[in-house]
Amino acid sequence: MADCNAYSIQCHAFMQFSGEDLDPERISRLIALTPFSSKKRGERMGPPRPGRPTPLARRGGISYSTYRIVVSDDINDHLRYLLNAVRPVSEQLKALVDREHLRWGIVLFFDDAPADWRSRLEKSIAENLDSLGIEVILDDPNTITVVEET
Repeated sequence: MADCNAYSIQCHAFMQFSGEDLDPERISRLIALTPFSSKKRGERMGPPRPGRPTPLARRGGISYSTYRIVVSDDINDHLRYLLNAVRPVSEQLKALVDREHLRWGIVLFFDDAPADWRSRLEKSIAENLDSLGIEVILDDPNTITVVEET
């Protein structure tokens, strides 16, 4: 793919799996992408800071990002990249998500999100997301997104 520094990419996608006792290796063995980040419950989150305790992960998680990988301003290209990685192992992933009670979702990031972003999804991509049960949400750079632990 082209050098992302030569472009002003306006969007990217971030796919995440999380769960109480998720071992990220279970997911990474199935998906043939390099994880953006991964952690087990109880692992340190970030480097130690003098005089402050290092927070520990309350849940296991693994994520994949299209940032600086997919060189396109079309969100369909970003979603297609992630879907192409999960489609060959979708049955195993869905079984693992169900068995382990995992959360599986995609967050879309836009520099300037179009109000009609959902209507811009290609029909086949929207159908694939629905059939896999993947929740897609839009990150709003003007607000702080808080994912509450259940």
